[in-house]
Amino acid sequence: MYYVPRDCPRACFWAVETTTAHDARRFGLERGHRFTMVVEEAWWERIQAATVYRYELPPATFELNDVTAGHYVSRESVTPLAVEALPDLPRAIRAESVDLRVMPRLRPLWAEIIASTVAFSGTRLRNARD
Repeated sequence: MYYVPRDCPRACFWAVETTTAHDARRFGLERGHRFTMVVEEAWWERIQAATVYRYELPPATFELNDVTAGHYVSRESVTPLAVEALPDLPRAIRAESVDLRVMPRLRPLWAEIIASTVAFSGTRLRNARD
C-alpha cells in the first residue's frame, strides 16, 4: 500500500469472508492477488519515476493498530535493520502479488468500494481528482 509517492491517492481493496461472490466478480478479486491497488492516471508518471525506500524494522515493539488494513505502530523509537531502495515501483508492487490498476479518477470507484462487501483502505484520497 505504500510503494507509491507519499501524496499519491490510492484505493486498496480485497475479499474477506463476508465478501459476496457478486462483489468479488464485480471488482475482479478472483485473480489470486493479495489485494488490488488503484491509482489515478495523473499520478502514473510520478509513480514510474519515483524511488521509495523500504525499511525493515525490528518487530518487538510493534502492535497491531488496524486489523483491516494491517497497520502496525511502535510507541518507541526503533533503528532500522535494513533499508532497500525500490526504484521501479510498478514492478515492486506487482512482485508483492498486488493487482495494480490505473484509472482516470478514483472517486467513482471509491464510492462503489465503500458501499460493497469488500475490505478496503484508502490513502491520500483528498488528493484524488474532483
